[in-house]
Amino acid sequence: MAKPQLPAEKKEGDAGLPAIPTRVVTTGIVAIAPKEVLVFEDMGDGTEATGLEHIRLKDRRVPLLRPLAAQAPQCQPVENGGLPGATPGAIFNTTTSETYPRKLGMYVIPVTTDLKYICYKKREEDGSGGGFVSIHEPNDPVVIQRQKKAMDKYGDLFRKLENGQDDDGNDLELVETHMLYCICIKPNEDGSYPGEYGECFPGTFPFSSTQIKQHAAMIERSKNMKYNLRQPGGGIRLSEVAMWTHVWHLRPHLETRGKLSWWGWRFSLAAKNEDGTEKHYTESRMLRTSDLYKMAEDLRANVLEGNAQVDFTKASEQDLSRGEGGDASGGAEADIPGI
Repeated sequence: MAKPQLPAEKKEGDAGLPAIPTRVVTTGIVAIAPKEVLVFEDMGDGTEATGLEHIRLKDRRVPLLRPLAAQAPQCQPVENGGLPGATPGAIFNTTTSETYPRKLGMYVIPVTTDLKYICYKKREEDGSGGGFVSIHEPNDPVVIQRQKKAMDKYGDLFRKLENGQDDDGNDLELVETHMLYCICIKPNEDGSYPGEYGECFPGTFPFSSTQIKQHAAMIERSKNMKYNLRQPGGGIRLSEVAMWTHVWHLRPHLETRGKLSWWGWRFSLAAKNEDGTEKHYTESRMLRTSDLYKMAEDLRANVLEGNAQVDFTKASEQDLSRGEGGDASGGAEADIPGI
């Protein structure tokens, strides 16, 4: 099998408006389904005022997205406070309260990942209670102390870390959570990839417990997607590319173990064959001239500079799931193996 070549990049469009596709075209990544694009007339006043200029970047929060459990309040009948269209497994935006169909999933461009230890109130045996408390860095003395205690007691760290009690006597626990920052692209109604013509926004997906392996597998696959790069002095070198080079398709997946079931995540590359299998990873590569590529670079820079932080403001109100989407069988989440 020939070594993958880095496709030549061409500047798309001209100084004016981008061409609106009238058929399925390939732009160096995945096939983009045709979609009507609204074009507004330039009023010629030389301004681009939106009324949002005063909102600083650090005042914005990156929303968390997670699958909804069957017993989630959002999945209840609308007359009982539920959300229209919210169903078990649907992707829920905890900041905007929007839901996205489980079957369509979400196209994502991962830009960086960040390890946190999140403190929760422990759930009761019947699955009730619980709730977000605080966030801790891996080098936090509290985390290090709890890890040492777990190693002394169990000999491993493959579990939630006991974290004492709060002032009300509720048991607390620290959960290892990998926060994956992404540019999210909402699929077209038929599930196709809309590219730069679609609705896109920054988002964060938490991966903890049994889902850490999904996060790790995606990272490992990304590192193995290498290209032949021509060197300035001549010759070719096989090299990794930036994490945000490829577009992925992230969909909720129902996982079971015994009588228990819960919603997890499954990654696949965005470009697919007609039978649903993945095309070669070069088909899911973005052009560096793409607006989405530039948006991904900007998000990464802002995350690393501390200007784009996860929105945990709704976590305590909505009892943020441990990255699992909750127990789909109606039992206690605490009973799910490995969580």
